[in-house]
Amino acid sequence: MGMSRCGAFGCTTETVDPLCIFHARRVRRGLGLPTVDDLRVGDRSGHGVWGRVDRTAEGILCHECGQRFASLGIHLARAHELTVRVYRDRHGIHDEESLAVASAGRPRRRAHPCGRCGTILTVPGKLCDECRVTRLVELENRQAALAEPRPVKVRWRRLTGEERDALLRAAPEEVGSLIASLQRSRVTSAEIAAVLGRSQKWMARTHPRPDWGTPR
Repeated sequence: MGMSRCGAFGCTTETVDPLCIFHARRVRRGLGLPTVDDLRVGDRSGHGVWGRVDRTAEGILCHECGQRFASLGIHLARAHELTVRVYRDRHGIHDEESLAVASAGRPRRRAHPCGRCGTILTVPGKLCDECRVTRLVELENRQAALAEPRPVKVRWRRLTGEERDALLRAAPEEVGSLIASLQRSRVTSAEIAAVLGRSQKWMARTHPRPDWGTPR
């Protein structure tokens, strides 16, 4: 005959009978089987203690089998076919109690200095918590600065109709000052030369631009 777990609530003793010796004796004495209301924090519950999570450096104690694991969720489903909800109810563990060690899912790493302040770290990451926050603030400020509208660069412009007419009607002694004024207002020399019927070489020789080059 195969072994099975005792039918009493919270008992994980393997037995060939419906009840283990302890609970069979309890029934014979007329005390009945324990219920969830009979158990108090600190009472035995399986391989652990009712209402408590046994947490050590080696891992979390499983109340069902007595082994320790970094996280009980997957173990309960695979080894005992239990959900975390049923496990918590069976052993009186509150929802606020984590069933995983703090470092579960985070591989251990040799001690190394923080990349900014030099503080010795023993968890993965290049920065300590304080430097990480500082770095995030710096990134947010940089993104905010990039989001601000940038000043529009002044580029070359074309002649307006009025400026074109003024060039054509200007007296010879007024052409020089008018060309200089138009050049300062970012009108291209090629545009002025085309209106006057002159070449760009003539413009460069007789009316050189004071700030000749790429517009700023």
